[in-house]
Amino acid sequence: MSNKLIGTTLQLGLRNEIDHLLPDVEFDALAEVDGAFAYSSNNAACGGIIKDRKDTILEGFQMGLEAGDALTIELWACLMGLKRLWDLGHRSVLLRSDSQEALRLIQGDPPELHEDVNLIKEVQAMIRRAWRVELRYIARDDNLIADALAKNSLQGGIGLQLLHPDTVIRLMHMDTGD
Repeated sequence: MSNKLIGTTLQLGLRNEIDHLLPDVEFDALAEVDGAFAYSSNNAACGGIIKDRKDTILEGFQMGLEAGDALTIELWACLMGLKRLWDLGHRSVLLRSDSQEALRLIQGDPPELHEDVNLIKEVQAMIRRAWRVELRYIARDDNLIADALAKNSLQGGIGLQLLHPDTVIRLMHMDTGD
C-alpha cells in the first residue's frame, strides 16, 4: 500500500448525506470529530465517535486540552480521531470534521510560521501511514454526537477518555433530554 495521502475528498459547503449511501467511498470505519471551547472558563476539548461501515458506534472519545483557539482544537480532534482509528486496527477509514479550515490545512502544505504547523504535520504524518484515509466535511447539524462529546469534555480535566458505545448512547440521550 502506498505511504501517501490517498483519495482525500473535501466537499465544502455541501450537506453530506450518510456516507454509506455513497458507493464510491470504501472504508471499514469512520471517525466524526469536533472541538469545543468555553470562553468563560478558557477550557478547550475535543471529542468524537468511531463507527463501522454500518453506522454502528464502536467507541467514543473525549479529551480535555490546555487552552487553544478554535482551529487548534479542531486539529486536535482530527488527530485523535485518526489515532483511535489506527489503534483499533482499521486501515481503510473516513475522517469527517465540520471544520473546513482544519481539513484544508491538513491537505495542504502548512506555512512554516503557522502557529499550528507542528500539529498539522503530526496529522499529516498519521495520514501517510500504511492505510487509506478519506477526509470529508460534515455539516455541523450532522455532527451532533461529536459536538456533544466535545462539549461534555469541557467539564472534565485534561486528558483522553475512551467511552464504551453504551456510554456514548447514554450521553446522547442526556444531551437531548430523551
